[in-house]
Amino acid sequence: MTSIALMPQRNSDFPDFPATVPQSTAARSRLYRIVLTHFAQHGPADPSSQEPTRVTIRARNELCAMAAAKLTLTPVYCLGAGAPLAVPTGKVFVRLARDQSLADHADHFREAGYEIIQTLPYARHAGWLRPVSGSIAAALSGVRRLASLPEVENVEPQMLMRAVRRK
Repeated sequence: MTSIALMPQRNSDFPDFPATVPQSTAARSRLYRIVLTHFAQHGPADPSSQEPTRVTIRARNELCAMAAAKLTLTPVYCLGAGAPLAVPTGKVFVRLARDQSLADHADHFREAGYEIIQTLPYARHAGWLRPVSGSIAAALSGVRRLASLPEVENVEPQMLMRAVRRK
């Protein structure tokens, strides 16, 4: 098994990304921590395709070569030793108090730097946001700011992880 070095502070290769991000603001004790040994390559994406962008986790020693390829590169995160690597997507899931509507808070989200990209037809108080800038780093950096907005009960960054089969 590969040894994972967790980063306690900001990473100089990805200075805009936070060193830690809560898995859920409702359970603040579980934190994703930035990993030193790997990074993620997002894309290239085919703009005409409905397929999601391909994400590849690479060893850190490939970072310089990949940076020249003009692809989106991000750090990867981990919930702790032995946990799977997690790749941020730039989306965050927000849940409001049950009697609220996500659409009614669009102005608050915009003031915080986010826009609504999907509401849930079965739960009008929850949905997906992304930063207006489109920046994956901004999505992660603003999680706590979103959580402090009125009526927001929980914020969770979307993180991709390798699927694991259960026995």
